[in-house]
Amino acid sequence: ELADLVTGRAQGRRTADEVTIYKAVGVGLQDVALAGLAWERRQPTDQP
Repeated sequence: ELADLVTGRAQGRRTADEVTIYKAVGVGLQDVALAGLAWERRQPTDQP
């Protein structure tokens, strides 16, 4: 589940050969909000 990956309860890809599939079902606004959160978390903390 995506929530498990985001919270660290599940491990993501371990090699470049593994494929991750995300099937978005639901309200588009939720997808955009989650994408924004993922983008913020991947950025270095010293960036504005």
